[in-house]
Amino acid sequence: MSIRNAVTDTMMKVMSQAHRGLLALSGGRIGSRLGTMPVVELHTIGRKTGEKRAVMLSAPVHEDGKYVLV
Repeated sequence: MSIRNAVTDTMMKVMSQAHRGLLALSGGRIGSRLGTMPVVELHTIGRKTGEKRAVMLSAPVHEDGKYVLV
């Protein structure tokens, strides 16, 4: 991995953690939308490791309770 990719990866992780913290501190009132798109926090468990993971996703297409996660 190049230095540039490592820095980008680290910055994205920091931004994701900060976003999660903002959502948690505000009770979901701040940071729940990215422009007009709702933001969703997806929780998964690793199949082999059993490790819990969470990732922030945006939902650019949504209607009638149906979302497309990106």
